[in-house]
Amino acid sequence: MITAVSYKPARIGTPYNPIVWSVVSDQTAQKDFQYVIDVYVNDTFVTRLRQRPNPSGYGMWDVSSIVQGYLKVTNFTQGELESPNTSLGWFNTNQAASVHVYCKVGEQYGPSQTIRTGVTNAVGDPSYAVYSAYATKDLQVTVIAGSLTDHQSLWNMQNPATNGVWNTDPFNNYIHYEWKGGLASPLSKQMSRNASGYTRSLYNFDAATASFINYSALSGAEGTIYGFRFIYYPAVGSTLTTDTVMLTTTGFGPRTTCSATISGQPAALYDIVHINTSPSHIAALTGWNIQPGDKYSIQGYSKNVANCNFQYAITESITYTVEEYCETLYPRVRLSWLNELAGRDYWNFTMLAEKTTDVSYEQYGQNQVNWSDYLPVPQLNSTWPPMKTLPIQGGDKIYNKYAKTTWKIQTDWLSQEELNLMDGLLKSPQVLAYIHDEEMPIYDAFPYSCKIVDKSFTTQLVKQKKVISAIFEIEINMPQAMQNT
Repeated sequence: MITAVSYKPARIGTPYNPIVWSVVSDQTAQKDFQYVIDVYVNDTFVTRLRQRPNPSGYGMWDVSSIVQGYLKVTNFTQGELESPNTSLGWFNTNQAASVHVYCKVGEQYGPSQTIRTGVTNAVGDPSYAVYSAYATKDLQVTVIAGSLTDHQSLWNMQNPATNGVWNTDPFNNYIHYEWKGGLASPLSKQMSRNASGYTRSLYNFDAATASFINYSALSGAEGTIYGFRFIYYPAVGSTLTTDTVMLTTTGFGPRTTCSATISGQPAALYDIVHINTSPSHIAALTGWNIQPGDKYSIQGYSKNVANCNFQYAITESITYTVEEYCETLYPRVRLSWLNELAGRDYWNFTMLAEKTTDVSYEQYGQNQVNWSDYLPVPQLNSTWPPMKTLPIQGGDKIYNKYAKTTWKIQTDWLSQEELNLMDGLLKSPQVLAYIHDEEMPIYDAFPYSCKIVDKSFTTQLVKQKKVISAIFEIEINMPQAMQNT
């Protein structure tokens, strides 16, 4: 039977970094011994593994590649495009961009290769359950659609009991992504941070989201964010405040009323909360008349134990400053991309040149003789097909036509710290481009999916302060089926 679990992964992991368990059995000397591992994703059995003991006798396995197929962000943009301008649009769950995983371990050995439960030496399916390294609860591993750097991944594996980089990230100014080690920071690498929280500047028509880890096992019974406080600081007039609880009626859940409690570990889709924080969306929900020069902030809070009010802050505050947009010769292009923390980052660029469109297609030559009709070509006395169609009946015919549109865009002057954010843009698998058009405002709500095909900027290799302008070329492929015949 399984006698010890020598290693458990951190409570939060990513599918492109190791998610490893290690156990040992007292039956490894048996003939043809194997560990048998059943993997469960969102409490559903998905596959069975068999693992020979390593030279030390331990069974060690990695499920990261298995859970990759159960995560999906293709049709999800962290609430950026999914939030309706109604009461259901306050918050967004993580949908299928996070899953829970745990395993049950057994053993198989002997001439008959009978499977043993692992809890005892009795015959049966694997039953020895292994969870995350969280100490006081059997919590499954939350896997979010991110990807840590090699240093972050190693730190995460070296500190699984304290949840690794998600509790304290030494490679990012020791910030905390989950509450309890400190106020939870947003899952973003973009925003500037000061003593009062994070700041971000944007235009009134810009898209924006903020994402936070919602559930922190480190915090005990009050492990989830209860709601967010929205504060409006108009340039002229009084400050306004709106407190909104994360309920089913506000687009999140799983609470149905303010007094409802969440016991145990919430379902995977509740592990991260996303808030659409674009000025136009916040204005639609609150009724605030947000204008250039105004500011507004959001911050997550816990629940007051005595009533339905907020008690104390759980997340860092994010303050947004709305800037005035001045139309230039070339319009603003705003890029939005999925980052390695499973949140979104943004940056505004200026179009450096007009768009260019290139098309590719295949073609074939068609003979004028029509072999499918009763006449090879229209006759002078024919009424159908008309004699005038003869010139277009043959010749070069086009099919599989494909249009590719390219923009070249440029940043304003960036500090080296701001430029480091551009590395995340290059790495991202999902980049959206908002092409602003003063005459067609609807384009600010309908982005293009694009890819970065070329970049030009330098990085700081010596100890000097400098500012840099980055130039990118983005490519948008827009296949459009056309009538060929």
